[in-house]
Amino acid sequence: ANEEFQATTEEMERGNAYRQTLMDTMRDIFMTTDPTGIIAEVNPATERISGYRREELVGQPFRQFIMSTPLRVLILEDRPADAELMLYELRRAGFDPAWQRVETEADYLTHLDPALDVILADYTMPQFNAPRALYLLQERDLDIPFIIATGSIGDERAVELVKEGAADYLLKDRLARLGPAVAHALKEKRLHDEKRRAEGNYSGIET
Repeated sequence: ANEEFQATTEEMERGNAYRQTLMDTMRDIFMTTDPTGIIAEVNPATERISGYRREELVGQPFRQFIMSTPLRVLILEDRPADAELMLYELRRAGFDPAWQRVETEADYLTHLDPALDVILADYTMPQFNAPRALYLLQERDLDIPFIIATGSIGDERAVELVKEGAADYLLKDRLARLGPAVAHALKEKRLHDEKRRAEGNYSGIET
């Protein structure tokens, strides 16, 4: 009986190790839930694609995770095909984008709305460019995450743009990073807004 129990235990351990290896090596989102639908475990790809850490997901309802997140996005891009690729990556990351594509400064200003969640901008276009768009955004004192997508850009210039206020930048041949980059930018904005509200409340108490 002891030998049978030991064999069963070893088989279960091998099965658990195999499942863990599968989870760790999968490139797509994979998670397990308990009988009530609460997330019990996630793989590294889930953290990378969703932009959330494991500890933020475990213990949350799975239904909440799989529901698409509405996203109001303005896309500065002169190539419709590139814009479609961005939208594809956003949807793959769990967003439901309500979007508008523009490629001129006039159209950009027309659609520059404080209600936007994020702005995605090609670095350079025939009639417009990302640095100018970022400047106009800041000139109007709008706090909207601004992410630059480009075919090629030097590291030094990319660092300068982030210092100037861009939330992130990525190369167009690595658009798989777009979903996590947007999720991270939205999270950072949420934390910044909460900190600003807390400081405002504290300031009000002092006065």
